[in-house]
Amino acid sequence: LFSSSAYNATMPENAPVGTFMIQLAAADKDIGTNAIFTFAIIGGNTYNSFRINATTGNVYTNAPLNRENTSVYYLMVIATDGGWPQLSSSVNLSVRILDINDNAPSFAQKWYNGSVFENRTIGFIIMQLVATDPDYGENGTVTYSIVTQNSSVLLLPFSINISTGILAVNAHLSYKVAPKYTFTVLAQDSGNAPIRLWSVVNVTINILALNQYPPLFLNASYIGYIFQSAGPSTSILTVSAFDNDAGVNAQILFSLDFRGSVQASTNFAIDPVTGRVGTSNTTTLRNVTTLVYSVAVVATDMGVPPLSSSANLTIVVINAPQFNQSIYSGQIYENQPRNTFTTTVTATSRNEVGYSVSTLIMSQGDCRALCSNATFCSSSQFALLPLGLPLPFTANFSTNVIVSTTSFDRENISEYVVTVKAYDIAA
Repeated sequence: LFSSSAYNATMPENAPVGTFMIQLAAADKDIGTNAIFTFAIIGGNTYNSFRINATTGNVYTNAPLNRENTSVYYLMVIATDGGWPQLSSSVNLSVRILDINDNAPSFAQKWYNGSVFENRTIGFIIMQLVATDPDYGENGTVTYSIVTQNSSVLLLPFSINISTGILAVNAHLSYKVAPKYTFTVLAQDSGNAPIRLWSVVNVTINILALNQYPPLFLNASYIGYIFQSAGPSTSILTVSAFDNDAGVNAQILFSLDFRGSVQASTNFAIDPVTGRVGTSNTTTLRNVTTLVYSVAVVATDMGVPPLSSSANLTIVVINAPQFNQSIYSGQIYENQPRNTFTTTVTATSRNEVGYSVSTLIMSQGDCRALCSNATFCSSSQFALLPLGLPLPFTANFSTNVIVSTTSFDRENISEYVVTVKAYDIAA
């Protein structure tokens, strides 16, 4: 019989193999070989972690121990005598493995990334950092703190709860002052000093700018003109806007509010990035019946939530006059007084047309530049006249009659080439 009905023992997990743990004792009232008995472990010896001396009952470690794998062993030990038939008895041996601080805390993530709006108040919870330690008791109790390498902890607008790892706002935030913070958090166990183990992790917190301001146009209203003969994708004007926010909140996209006008939505478009307003990709204005369009141009930022503003936009379609012929000619006798009739020109338009003599052509190169299809550029003789010379002809704005503004000397200059412009007076 064993001297005790059950045995209990403890062993540090860092005990070397072969360390003595406990001696089990038994007695047999027989005599001779019937009273000689041996010990053996017959159960619960996971990983063959222990051995027992068959004669003395001394129990030793037989393999490295790891409390994090097995914290308690329940061994069954038997004592068998040498008689015949053999008799035996058994006893339970419970072995509790004592923890050694041999594991450092381990964070759940290799890097923590978070974000917080700049208007969050002190105490707002951003995230929770989690580190675990498989050790037991104080050896596995983790505490958290913020550490930095290049700046003082006091400059960081965050705090971390020493016990829970909850990271919270601790000061006023401003995207413009600092759009991002990167710092280090330390997780340390509570083992007896100096054997305290630790690990660190990097944390990045992005400050999100609050979308406070809507975009503002440079002008309260815009007006643009486009000839009715213009083709697809013809530019009319470009609008501009700015936003006093920062980052993505200051990025602006443009759009048009056609205010229910089907013709406007069909004929006009705006580049959402540049603000360039023009005719649409497939439109033609030749057959439109409306010549003035009142729409709105809208600027919307990309913040959350997005903010927008608008400006009035008036688009005027100009029905450009068309001359009945490309070249006109006239004549005048020399030495005639001013305002002498020379010729007439005719342009047609939906509205009343006005005329002006715009250019005196004084070289063959100018002639080709202004009248590229004209045949007379090669045959005419161009006078080399001083710059700033008044135009020798004029047109009454409201008539199509071209008259002289001076008298002429044929022997000095026998021919003049001028350009005439026709205007849509309503536009």
